[in-house]
Amino acid sequence: MTKRVLRANILFFDSNPIGRIVTRFSKDLIVFDLVIPILSILTIQGFFRTATVVVIISIVNQWMIIVCVVCCVLMYFIVRKGTQVMLEAQRRDSESRSPIHGTIAMVINGLVSLRAAEKIQYFRQDFINNLKFSTNASFCYVIANRWIGIRLDVLCCIFVVFISFFLVLLKGKVEGSYLVMSLQVASDVIFLFSISFRMYAEIDNNMCSSQRMIAYTNIEEEDAL
Repeated sequence: MTKRVLRANILFFDSNPIGRIVTRFSKDLIVFDLVIPILSILTIQGFFRTATVVVIISIVNQWMIIVCVVCCVLMYFIVRKGTQVMLEAQRRDSESRSPIHGTIAMVINGLVSLRAAEKIQYFRQDFINNLKFSTNASFCYVIANRWIGIRLDVLCCIFVVFISFFLVLLKGKVEGSYLVMSLQVASDVIFLFSISFRMYAEIDNNMCSSQRMIAYTNIEEEDAL
């Protein structure tokens, strides 16, 4: 990507602000190299642990299969609806970062002229407005993430309530150690289930960074000298 940008034609720099290019080499690169690998590992661990818990509980009590299917359907619609909002907030955040970097670069390059024309206050207000827009986009992203988390936590609580209800009904019909084990492993679902799916939603949204970086690897280069 660096080689492509350095060898890009002049039209590329005329049509892309410096702030957008800096964002590709700062935020997008950090997300792709540091954030996505860590989230992927934690998400896979959470999914496998949650699947193990569901299998154990379903073996002990076959009626919990119905509850698991209903919870999975509700979970799918919750994550699908929340991910759309997170994706839009992520796009807005990416768009709002470019003017911030562009304003800083422009002020630094033309600092003498701005002081002579007494326009520092104008660009300061423009920078604050761009910063507010970026903050609003980031806040919407966090709110959408928590919106998904709260509803997934409610699903986990409902799941545990049904487990406890069936444990009372199966008392004396199934060995007590199996019932206690079911209730014990179900506590892992409350912690891992919600976090895993929220991380999965973040990975899905952060994949936009990789798409933008791949687009920069296909930039048309200048002809060789």
